[in-house]
Order: sequence, then structure tokens, then C-alpha cells
Amino acid sequence: MKTTDLSDLLLKRRSAVAAMGAALLLPLAACTGTEDSKSGGATPTPSAAEPAEGAQNPLGGLTGTPSLSAEQYETMVEGVAGWVKAVWPLMGPVWPGVDYTQHRIVALQVDEQFQATRAWAISTEGHRELKAEEFADIEPPSSYGKVTFEGQPSITLNLGQAASASNGPGHGEEEAASMNSTPSITATGSSAPTADLTDPATFAFALMTHELVHFYYQGEINVSASSSRDTPYPYEARPRTLRRMLLDRLRLAATEADKRAEHLGHARHWLDTWKSEYSQEAQDIHHYDIAEGVARYVEYMALSIQADQSAEQLQARQAPLLGSESLDVSVDVESYAFGFVTGVLLDATKPDWKNGFYASDKTLTELLLEDVTAVPEEVDPAVSGKVDELIKESDEYTAPDIKKIDDAEADTSVAYLRVHKYGEIGYGGSFAYKDKVVLTTTILVLSNEGQNLQILGVPTFTGTDRQTLTVPLVDAPHSYADGVLKVDGNEITGTIKAEKTTENGREVFVAK
Repeated sequence: MKTTDLSDLLLKRRSAVAAMGAALLLPLAACTGTEDSKSGGATPTPSAAEPAEGAQNPLGGLTGTPSLSAEQYETMVEGVAGWVKAVWPLMGPVWPGVDYTQHRIVALQVDEQFQATRAWAISTEGHRELKAEEFADIEPPSSYGKVTFEGQPSITLNLGQAASASNGPGHGEEEAASMNSTPSITATGSSAPTADLTDPATFAFALMTHELVHFYYQGEINVSASSSRDTPYPYEARPRTLRRMLLDRLRLAATEADKRAEHLGHARHWLDTWKSEYSQEAQDIHHYDIAEGVARYVEYMALSIQADQSAEQLQARQAPLLGSESLDVSVDVESYAFGFVTGVLLDATKPDWKNGFYASDKTLTELLLEDVTAVPEEVDPAVSGKVDELIKESDEYTAPDIKKIDDAEADTSVAYLRVHKYGEIGYGGSFAYKDKVVLTTTILVLSNEGQNLQILGVPTFTGTDRQTLTVPLVDAPHSYADGVLKVDGNEITGTIKAEKTTENGREVFVAK
């Protein structure tokens, strides 16, 4: 597959990317950052070093990073800074303990060689362009990263990536606009009547606000051993339909206050039904319903609040966001979508809900509906029909990648590359399949010492522990000499130090 074909495929693929604002590739460990994370969604392994000289960044090209002029970069920075100055000082009441005035955004212009060429510091005090020596030691992220800057807990931002991803929330049910085109950027998004997430500056501000929640404000969340956001494959329509019915009833409860009790009763029915019929899925996604739900709530509240705002004005700004997120057929997209609408309903019905929320270990929907009596109803055929349609459409892209893994497993003449340590990794979707987690359309740059290898859109897999990444070298001519594997395929290319071994007649290269 050529990269041009992959770009087209990525524009159509349904994944959790959609809930994040269209084109962001989903990181392996999800967007929830750990204390040691240095980059957006980094795995527990250290972040990769900068690529070797001449190495290209496939994440940029394959997500269609647009060509921005110097003036457009500056306008985008001004737009993000406008949001930060107007909103971050108001964030205290949004969530207990948050202090966004301490944070800095280090916004980076990153070139095709994955080098930062310009950078700006953005805070509630304003913004300024940095001197080269001020950002020389900051690793450019594919999207965002955790960093300490000026002694403050901060975050990095890849401006070009954010511009390419700014197609608005919830594109899981519609074709994303071409991300290779130059977007329209405004410096005044914060003063618009409502937030426009197709504006790159507004999208970038929302992304930064969201990821800061994960980086610095969710240490209290308990992560169970069974936590997983992988979608079972083959796709199952029933659990996705149940969750869609729940979301639909919550939206009605938020927008039809006079019928709120009725809609919440139906919502409780769908929550109970899903948890009863799919108890393991409910247990697996529980952590992400909390972590991503709260982060989305905080993010969208930041897009809604203004100084000296009446309740009516707040509701007017919230209204477009309440129905903006559509779902695809991946499990974890739902965790984002439930966050804002449920948080708004909790604000209306249980104003003190945030106090001790994490300690309760309840999801937002569980807390909202715990005292509600279930009111049974039938599935809306329009909802179930939409799920069936999306499954059929999604499987056109997922099934071929799953088949490639099955074929590789059955054919011991296909060599494997195994990688134990890697930094940022992108993929189209993650699927619990047999005894594996299959990552479709994997995009990864291996550029540590002795590594100069690029993986541009092939299926890969891990074990259920999600640690060691296995890359089948399908249609990837390779040679091995002096402890170095050389690959000359269309999607896998470069060199990497590796140890050669044999497993059940299969050639296996273990990266060093």
C-alpha cells in the first residue's frame, strides 16, 4: 500500500480518533497520561528520541498535516492564547482543585523532519515567541506531550497536527473533510457566540485543556487490572446499540427539561440492560468512562464558560456541544461522548456531585442515575439500524487488517519483528481478537540508538498485556547482517539493531 492510499483510508476509517476531533491517531495507552508520560498517549516505555537525520515523520504526512504559512502559525497561536487568557482563569469552579493559571503551552511548529523550527509559550499572562535555545531540548510531539516549562507543569502542542485534526468533534458518522487542505484559522474564536471546533485554534485549546486533566488532575482514579478500551472483534451490534440508546436518552434529558424524569428513567433502563448483558465490557471500560468522561466535561465546559455569564448564556453556549459528538462502533468513543452531557445533567440535578467523585469509583452515568427508577422501552429501530450500517461500513476497513494477521500467523514463512520499547504509536483502531490486541493501520517511528525504522500503516499486534509489539513483515523484503535488520518494503522501511531467533520455524527479529 502506498502512503497516498493510506491517507485516503485514514480519512474514512472509523476509530476513537473521531471522538477526539477527527484525525488524531489513537495512542496505544490511550490519551490518559501517566505520571511518567512525556508525550501524548505514550506507552509505559520511554518516549522515543528524535529521529535520525533525514528521517521523515509519518504521523505528520499520513494525517494530512496542512502547509501553513508563517502568518497562519502566528494567527493560530494568537487564537489559542486568546482562549487561554479568557477562560483558564475561570476554571476553578469547573473541577475541584484545578489551577490552569499555573500551566504553560509550548506550541511548536514542526517540520517534515520532525524538528521544531519555531515555538511559543502561552499562558494566562499572554504569549511570546521563544528563542531557539529555549526550546532546543524540548522533544517535538506528534500531537501533544507532558513537559515542565519555566518550572511549571506544562504541555507541548504540535501546531500543524492540531490544524490537520480540527474537523470538529464526532466525525465517526460522516466523511471528514480533506485534511490536506489549508484550514481557515481565526485569532478571535474565544469571542465567538459559540465554540467552533473546526477552527484550529479553538480545537487546539480544547485539546490542551483536555489533556492537562489527564496529565495533572486524575491521580486519584483507580485503574483495575481488567481496564481495557479495545473493541471486541468481530463487531457486536447489541452492546453498541444499548450504549447509543443510553446516550440518546441522556441528550433528550438535557435538552427537554420538562420531560427529564421520563428520559432519565429510560436512560436507567438502558444502563442496567447494558451492564447486565455485557458485564465484562462494563467492567473493562469503567475506568475510561470516568477518565475520559471527566476530561471531556472539563474540556467542553472550558468552551462554554465566560466571565460574568448568566445561566441562560451558559446554556446557550453549551447547547451546540451537547449533541455534537456522534459515535462510531468502537467501544471507547462512547467514554468521551457520555462525559459532557452527563456532567451537565449532574450540574442541574446534583450540584455537589464533583466533591469526592473519584473516590466513589462511579462513572458519571452511574452517579446520575443511581436514584432513578428504570422505565423499560423498546430499541429505536433508527438507532439499531445506524449501528448495523456502521458495523458493515467499518468492517470494510477492519476485516482486511485482521485477515492479514490471521494469514501471517498461519504462514511461518512470514518473519516477525518484535519491539519491546517504543514511544508514541498511532493506529486506526485497537481490537480484542482471539488472544491478541490487533492494531490496525499502525504508524510508528523507531529512532532510538541503532534504530531508523518507519512503519507506515500496517496491522500489528500485542498480547493481552499490551507490552511487546509484533510487526509481521508482510510484503516487506528484508535482510540481516552484523546484527542489523534491513527492511525495504513500501510500508515498512529502514534499519534496526536486532537479535535473530527462530520460533516454531518462523524467523523472528527482536529489536535491541
